[in-house]
Parts: sequence; C-alpha cells; structure tokens
Amino acid sequence: MNNPERTLITNKESGLLFDYFFGRIEKDQINHGSVLIASNPKAAEIYSCIKQTLAQLEHMKDENCPDELVDMTIARLKLAAVKEPLSYQYGRQ
Repeated sequence: MNNPERTLITNKESGLLFDYFFGRIEKDQINHGSVLIASNPKAAEIYSCIKQTLAQLEHMKDENCPDELVDMTIARLKLAAVKEPLSYQYGRQ
C-alpha cells in the first residue's frame, strides 16, 4: 500500500477483503483491511460489491449440506486440482 492512489489490488489483498467482510481476520489485520478499503478505490469497489452481493444471503435459512454432496464435491475438487493446478490455470506460480 505504498501508493494510496493505485487502483489495482493483489490476490492477497482480495482475500483480505473477503476475510474482513466475514470477520475472519486476525486482529492485527483489521486495521490493514480498513486502510485498504479507505485508500484504494478498487478495494472499496470490490468490498462494496461483496457487501451488496452477500448481504442478500443473510435472509436465507441455514441448512446442513448432505454428507454425500460434501464428499462428492471434495472428490471433484481433488480431481480438478490434479488435472489442472491453479498455478497453471491462472498463469501464476
């Protein structure tokens, strides 16, 4: 965050915005999330979109996911990871 006028955010900062929204953030990173949102227009836009999109889910009733669906989803994710690792898929290491 050396340049407060920059408009791009890193993958790590993007993850921080999600963690910040869900309150799943380390205490020492709360200030970093607040500063990022306040100082970076792109981060503020992304955070606003997260809030608008996910706020609608607050009205939904929580339901348990069937074990079979969980097992099947995990198996598919493992298979996809073996076939096409994320680092290759997104052109990153």
